[in-house]
Amino acid sequence: MIEAVRAIDPARIADTCDVRYDLDVAGMGDGTRLRVPVRVLAGAGTRPCVVVVAGIHGNEADGVLAAYALGAALRPSELRGRLVLIAVANPSALLAGERKSPVDGEDLNRIFPGNKDGTISNRLAERLYHGVVADADFVASLHGWSHWGATFRHVEYDGSLPTAAASRAACVASGFEAICTDPWPKGLMVRVCAEAGIPAWEGEVGGGGSFNRENVAYYMARLRSLLQHVGMLAGRPPANDNPRFFRHSDVSAPTGGVWRPAVAPGDRVAAGGTLGALLTLHGDEVETIVAPRDCVVASVRTYISARPGDRVLRLFFAKDGP
Repeated sequence: MIEAVRAIDPARIADTCDVRYDLDVAGMGDGTRLRVPVRVLAGAGTRPCVVVVAGIHGNEADGVLAAYALGAALRPSELRGRLVLIAVANPSALLAGERKSPVDGEDLNRIFPGNKDGTISNRLAERLYHGVVADADFVASLHGWSHWGATFRHVEYDGSLPTAAASRAACVASGFEAICTDPWPKGLMVRVCAEAGIPAWEGEVGGGGSFNRENVAYYMARLRSLLQHVGMLAGRPPANDNPRFFRHSDVSAPTGGVWRPAVAPGDRVAAGGTLGALLTLHGDEVETIVAPRDCVVASVRTYISARPGDRVLRLFFAKDGP
């Protein structure tokens, strides 16, 4: 029987154990309780403690399946420290196939560290952070692009926060070739971690709300390298000699209509190159979007329509140094 708990202390788990819990969050309007599945692989000793979190957004599939695959691939006997896996951090959103919770419409990754007296999502953020994440030595947050788009595989850390150097080193050691260093918005789980002195990265792999075997394998390789980097797994991560550092800029639709992208994630586009166009329902082009300067396409809206203000592209611009 899986125990329902309000908080998890990995240090209290005996070495070389594989333990599962239900993190108990709050009562729901239908009489059920919101509970989050948590798995702890307890190796030798209590440190380091790495927490891997996926499924914060309910329509980002590959991170969820990568967290499951990592748990299936590792044995506690081969680990040093504690590996905590939260594959489905936002069960209501995942079961609804939506980015935000269908219960209260909140975006879980904009309200950390939460509020124990707030909405269901605020209570969820409070329990995830204070009940599991706050004692970690490193946090890896697994994301992808929303159901309406696709992204170039990359990782993010906030270069302005106190943990920047450690987070940057982990991004490189994990093997990501594209690294974004922009400041994180308030309320992101990883930002709250970094502000509390916990190094963290947030991966962006996959999109469309669908499972991709190659993306899951990519996340698995990055996580294995991370665990080697922090000393949880034996061996050294493969060398990552030429990572590219970027800043990003989002492009919104200036008008509504049929969206016709001209690029794909990872494409390099020179200044003035066409990125996409918006068409009327008759098929006439009303807006052409061009690259403001040389860039790499980070993400693309793949859904055929766009409303005024909808994000249709994210662009990466090269940054000198970390």
